[in-house]
Amino acid sequence: MPSFLDYQEKARKRTKRLVALYVLCLAGLVAAFCLIVAFVLHLAQFETAENFSLGDRIRENGGILALTAFAVLAVVGIATAVKTRQLGDGGTRVAESLGGRRVAPNTRDRLERRLLNVVEEMAIASGIAIPAVYVLDEEEGINAFAAGYSPNDAAVAVTHGALTTLSREELQSVVGHEFSHVLNGDMRLNVRLMASIFGIVCIAVFGRILLRAGIELGVRSRPRRSKDKDPTPAIVVMLLAAGATVWLLGSLGVLFGRLLQSSISRQREFLADASSVQFTRNPHGMAGALRTIGAVSGHGVLANPRAAEVSHMLFSAGSLGLLFATHPPLERRIRRFEPDFNGDYRPTYEALRRRMAARAAGTPEDDDRDDTEGLRGVLAGAILRRAARAEARRPAPPPPPAGHAPSASAAGFASPPPSPATGPAPETPAPSLSPDELASLRDPDCAPSALCAALLADEGPVRDAQLAAVRSAWPADDAARADLALDWRRHLARFSGPGRRAICELAVETLRVLPEADRRALADLLHRLVAADGAVTPFEFAVETTFRNRLLPPRPAALLPARALAEPVRTVLFTLAHFGAPTPAERTRAFVAGLSALPSAFGAPAAVPEPELDFSAFSAALGRLRALRPADKASFLAACRAAAFADAVVTEDEDETLRAIAGTLDIPLAPSL
Repeated sequence: MPSFLDYQEKARKRTKRLVALYVLCLAGLVAAFCLIVAFVLHLAQFETAENFSLGDRIRENGGILALTAFAVLAVVGIATAVKTRQLGDGGTRVAESLGGRRVAPNTRDRLERRLLNVVEEMAIASGIAIPAVYVLDEEEGINAFAAGYSPNDAAVAVTHGALTTLSREELQSVVGHEFSHVLNGDMRLNVRLMASIFGIVCIAVFGRILLRAGIELGVRSRPRRSKDKDPTPAIVVMLLAAGATVWLLGSLGVLFGRLLQSSISRQREFLADASSVQFTRNPHGMAGALRTIGAVSGHGVLANPRAAEVSHMLFSAGSLGLLFATHPPLERRIRRFEPDFNGDYRPTYEALRRRMAARAAGTPEDDDRDDTEGLRGVLAGAILRRAARAEARRPAPPPPPAGHAPSASAAGFASPPPSPATGPAPETPAPSLSPDELASLRDPDCAPSALCAALLADEGPVRDAQLAAVRSAWPADDAARADLALDWRRHLARFSGPGRRAICELAVETLRVLPEADRRALADLLHRLVAADGAVTPFEFAVETTFRNRLLPPRPAALLPARALAEPVRTVLFTLAHFGAPTPAERTRAFVAGLSALPSAFGAPAAVPEPELDFSAFSAALGRLRALRPADKASFLAACRAAAFADAVVTEDEDETLRAIAGTLDIPLAPSL
């Protein structure tokens, strides 16, 4: 039986072939228009059909035909750009437009708490930011969807029927399926296809306008009686012929475009199913969710009138249709994971009836256990325990050469002083988050204090200035905010770097519910806390970058070729190579390793520069790299990994910088130490 990786590869290959067919369809539409124009030019020159030569006509009127092709592409391109802008709203707007209700991060509802925890689990498994979570309260069908142009503006929504009907492992598989759509860029692909089809629709509409104009002109010209030669009939015939031709070609283009879009969507559903199994390692959960949808009446059909518009984003078909079906048949999807399935949903229905009866009686199955703490708390504890064991096994770092400054100190950068060499530490219980601390991190009023606490300095004038900034940011309750930040500073002192990062990420995800003005004010406060001592550590940079990337994502930049961004590429690689390299020779070796890993699209590696390391230059260069094409971003991150692994050891500073780079480029990076 093929593995889920085989299914993923097959779905990707078929998608590429279908996209190529879509491009050929558009090229064929342009060629058809050029042929029609060539034939009209032939008629206008009063030549007989026998003398018509396609080659001669193209050579004689090459400029006009080129203008025709340009006009068709311009109409499609402009309409596509307009529609892309309309469809390019963040996932939260799409969810809210369908009647979605945002789930509060500190909700006490058992099923909503379970949903949030499942979403967090899938975010960890896929390595992307935790998206906003919505529930469609008015939808009783079992369905879900993910929307968003990038992982940082994504939203996951489930129907009320899915929330109350599915078991935990089935819900996990459904959410994993939706995460695949975000991870694989399906939303972006679908928006581009929908916008391109809209461009072709505009051509059909233009033909309909010409057709209507010809009919109206013919009707108005009937009563006219004149002995003079009237050109109106000829104009009417030309308008009718041109309108009918343009409308027919545009309609055929729309038909083929929608057929191909539906085919592409079906392949992406297969890919998402296989990716969900990769995240959950549970094919039975995916098969169970599909069987449950098949067992209930109405399947996953949505009542919202906009269901057809978002059908390609749903877990199962949200509207009925055969010719333009966006999802494969349920039975076919189930047999990918259970080849012996015979299409009989009665056993699933009986199991579902027993599960609902047990819930109603207050005796839920083990799979419906209460998720009070959630995986984030468990994850934080696991990360902390791993960090403690790694720290205990880590040998003492060798002292730097005489006269050599620590590698991570430079203009605008700072690193914490190295810990004394004490040898392997005994195994001690790792710290963990208490229930009160977890509740505080899930409270939008308390989570900002945890973020601020992570950036507070040790005792001294710098901390006093930082606390003054905290008090000025919340003048109404300045004392309470400052005290809470100091409390969290004491809590965070128990944790090492990976544990603090996990806590900060949970706080950031909690703050998604804040209004944009409050998020911007908090971003300014974090920047003041980071800049209070005039230097920035990699941890501080990663925290601030994570906050801005996830809660204040910038507008997509115009894409540029990799060669045009050679300078910022080298600046970022040089900065990364600087961390963890105790000597200039090792720093140079890491930088060369990163340059050598770049593909030829980035240009030939230049001579190794030796500039002064500057935080502002690094931050500006990293921001410019948002303009890299998606494939170039992946190649650049691979080069960054090569630079970090050049000495076979990834330091904590290198790890923080890698994560800041990946987050800025919208590339998922799985959790690691």
